[in-house]
Amino acid sequence: MPVGRVAVVALLLALASGETAYGQLRGAGNERLALRGIGPINVVIGVDEESVAHGLTEEALQAAVELQLRRNGVPLLESDTNHLVVNIGVIDAELFGFIIQTYFRQAAAVISSNQVGNYITWHREHFGYVSLERDLRDTVRENISQHIDIFSNDYLAVNPQP
Repeated sequence: MPVGRVAVVALLLALASGETAYGQLRGAGNERLALRGIGPINVVIGVDEESVAHGLTEEALQAAVELQLRRNGVPLLESDTNHLVVNIGVIDAELFGFIIQTYFRQAAAVISSNQVGNYITWHREHFGYVSLERDLRDTVRENISQHIDIFSNDYLAVNPQP
């Protein structure tokens, strides 16, 4: 494997290791239950400079994610506690590597310590690469869309609409 590809794979794996606070709730059932009764959510998008350089802007992704959530029936509202966060990172080497982290952060309590905080209770992650720059933007957007559909399905499963 050429050095550039090794660097891309190593960086993607490092990025994927990220925050592990959600680990105690891993599993679709527990993550889904943690979304029960949360009400409207706020969307937060994070992109790195390389993402922006390839046309993946915060504003465009924010609009696309919010539109998809509304179409899926998930209510949106500015909130200080209920955040659906989508972070995108791109690595431009011989291949165009990317990572997408989508997670839901909400106020929650840890029963064993009686500690209240803002914790990740739902999480999805995808990392991959494309060989052609022209495929990068569409591939990343398609993967974000899949994350949003999974979140929407989990949200609506425990918060049925009247």
